[in-house]
Amino acid sequence: MNRWTNISRARTWRLLTILVVAVGFWTLVAWFAARHLVVSAPLQRADAIIVLSGSACLLERTKVAGDLYSSKVASRVVLTNDNLQGTGAITLALWFFGLALAMGWVMAPATSAVVGAVPAAKSGIASATNTVARMVSGALGVAVIGSLVSSLYSNDVDGSLVGLPARAQVGAEDSIGAASTIAAQLPGDAGSSLLATAGDAFTQAMGNGLLVAAALAAVTAVVVLRFLRAREPAEGVASLVAGQDGESLNPQPQS
Repeated sequence: MNRWTNISRARTWRLLTILVVAVGFWTLVAWFAARHLVVSAPLQRADAIIVLSGSACLLERTKVAGDLYSSKVASRVVLTNDNLQGTGAITLALWFFGLALAMGWVMAPATSAVVGAVPAAKSGIASATNTVARMVSGALGVAVIGSLVSSLYSNDVDGSLVGLPARAQVGAEDSIGAASTIAAQLPGDAGSSLLATAGDAFTQAMGNGLLVAAALAAVTAVVVLRFLRAREPAEGVASLVAGQDGESLNPQPQS
């Protein structure tokens, strides 16, 4: 029993060490790659300068936009979500790290459970079936949540663009991309108003869509816990290779 415990602890520390080294190495590689992938080119005159996250959140962006406006790069500046608090880089990094860690915790055991549920001779079929199910469910989820976000956006924008021509209203209600294109062609404050309205509607729709996705994930987790509980492995499956001294490494019950 002690020998088995020592082996399990050694493997655990080895896996944790590999995880820490891999995360640190990937962070350095991503940082250096990001610096070398930045491309700079002379600025051309634009219709508007759009500052994402607003002046109250990131003052550096607003200052740069003011300098570009003073240099006659564009004739107007558009601030989005000016009354909201911004999200810092550290918060975003922690959020994405948690997302990747959660995916690793879920996907690896799920694949292992699927492959381990069939005989070794059919493990390839089980792995292929798992991959197909993952791809189909991912595409279906994107389609359903995307359709929901698009519908919520159209309903939110509907009735808020009274001052625009009929064709412009239909195009702006279709998608946020079409609204941005139409806003660039409108004069004066009309374009800025359209961008603000469409941006707020899309942000609200995206938030509601993600809430629905989170609710579906929670329901799925409850179903899995209720109907797909862990089962005892078949006799002999969990046996380990005997050591050189002939003693089995599998823990034996104490009498």
